[in-house]
Amino acid sequence: MTIIYLILAALALGVLVLIHELGHLLAAKSVGMAVESFSIGFGPALYKKKIRNIEYRIGVFPFGGYVRIKGMDKKEKGVTNQDSVYDIPHGFFSKSPWKRIFVLIAGPLANILLAFIVFGALYICGGRTKAYSEYSNIVGWAHPVLRDKGLKLGDEILTCNNKSYFSDKDAITAALLDGYLSLQGLHPAYLSNDAASPFAIDTEFNVNKLGIPLAGASYLLYRYNEPIVQHSPMADVGMQAGDRLVWMDGELLFSPVQISQMLEEAYAFIKVLRNDQELFLRIPRVRAGTLYLSSYVRNELIDNQYEAGIKGKWSSLYTIPYIVNSYGYIEGQLDPIDPESSFPHIEKKLELGDRILAIDSIPVSNSIDILRLLQDHKVSIIVQSMTAEQLEEVDTSIANQRFLNSYNANDLLKIIQSLGSKHELRQSGVYRLLPPIQPKPWISIYSDKLLNQRREVAKKLRNQEQRRYYLEKIEMEKQRMSLGIPLQDANVKYNPFPGTLMWNIFKDSLRTIQALIFGRLHLQWLSGPIGIVHMLHKGWSLGLSEALFWIGLVSMNLSVLNLLPIPILDGGYIVLCLWEIVTRRRLNMQLVEKLLIPFSLLLIIFFIVLTFQDVFRLFVGI
Repeated sequence: MTIIYLILAALALGVLVLIHELGHLLAAKSVGMAVESFSIGFGPALYKKKIRNIEYRIGVFPFGGYVRIKGMDKKEKGVTNQDSVYDIPHGFFSKSPWKRIFVLIAGPLANILLAFIVFGALYICGGRTKAYSEYSNIVGWAHPVLRDKGLKLGDEILTCNNKSYFSDKDAITAALLDGYLSLQGLHPAYLSNDAASPFAIDTEFNVNKLGIPLAGASYLLYRYNEPIVQHSPMADVGMQAGDRLVWMDGELLFSPVQISQMLEEAYAFIKVLRNDQELFLRIPRVRAGTLYLSSYVRNELIDNQYEAGIKGKWSSLYTIPYIVNSYGYIEGQLDPIDPESSFPHIEKKLELGDRILAIDSIPVSNSIDILRLLQDHKVSIIVQSMTAEQLEEVDTSIANQRFLNSYNANDLLKIIQSLGSKHELRQSGVYRLLPPIQPKPWISIYSDKLLNQRREVAKKLRNQEQRRYYLEKIEMEKQRMSLGIPLQDANVKYNPFPGTLMWNIFKDSLRTIQALIFGRLHLQWLSGPIGIVHMLHKGWSLGLSEALFWIGLVSMNLSVLNLLPIPILDGGYIVLCLWEIVTRRRLNMQLVEKLLIPFSLLLIIFFIVLTFQDVFRLFVGI
């Protein structure tokens, strides 16, 4: 099937070029210009045939094409001076500048028309089925730079750099092209009836150095058609079709990345009593040997270790950076031995006089219980049972509101507030609390076969540095903590009007060109002919709707590219014609030829670089 998709992709690109050049051909013939050849591809001809004085040919290099009109070649037979091209019968320059502009613009217009037809067909077919996270304006994960500025997971972003915000692609594009992010939106009150509060964030953000700024929220649904493996920590917790992970250790869940980061942090989930109010805090677990302990505190720790029946050296024990008396009260804060080191980030700290009531949702009565439970971190997870109606595909225009309305704060809070008590509530409404789950390293859950498959893929990379990087990454990933559950997102329907889709692509293309000119966008973010075929191949492999979208996208980009005011492109010739209209003088063809040569070389070099980059991506795997 891969070969078939590849052939379809190459044919699709060929059709795009064919439509473009056909636009030039029909326009030229309509104004009386003599067309000498019509070629799909460049270089020596694989096939050619002359029909009615026009040579139709297919070049050996299929990425592009051209229409040769009589009189456009400056070395035309019989041309002896700079003005004679204007005197060639039925030649390109023998026609008025306006007719020439009509011929030049016909190619890009043909691509625009094709894009409209393709996007129209896509619209009639119902659009594209996509994961909600791809078109979510809810924050599922945020870069630490944005978190430090006040962006929270679950926030609703309304505008980005003074433009309407629809998905994380807008933030990535804005950061790439502008070098900064200006976000405005709302902090939704998921667990209360309070109104959402507004926020505004402004910060510089370099994608090339920092990576992506944020990711959209996901539904985190259990993929029930893929069984949970035998050694998974969640193998026996009773997961059912339609179950959605919504809460873990004091935080609402919005993305797989968030879950992964929380598991790696392995913070203790602590319930405390403070001024007659029960609070839940996430406090880092640290090795006792990294803390500066007085002899009294150290001896108390050793005594508790003995009473709890914990083997090993006291210095290797997990504890929290606080002095806890035998009744579970906080009596002070501990500092690291190394003044240069610091504890992991603590959003809310324990305070003097706090009494610890539970660790990881398990009630405690003394410091011995606390120390014992701190040695193994277990997570508390609440799942929501989603109905088929709640998971139906909806249009992206209403998907965000559906996500925001998918929480029932009252039922969820009933379970949360009961955690760590003797009368723990296991279920309330559509929510239920799972048994405590102890995450495991990835390697202890999944088989070596899957790991070896990943290693074999990495070993095939030709670049030594890339191969070493991915092999090291695989070795690190196998030790990452995991819940061992397959997750999927809810689907949404993305189906804007064809005109809206075309206008958005047009604006993005212009912004990309602007960023390239001002040096804010690196060539690594662009694709050449091979990359375009690869994208079309991927589109075909995902289905007809994706293929139609990518064909329309590439067609629009081809039209914009060809209209750029660069000599040798259609847009460059249009500028020359406009200059001729304004000055009312014929062009100096020798000067035009000198102008075309360097730009032709630059364009060739540009496409060669992109082509090598495409090849490098495909065969080296970056």
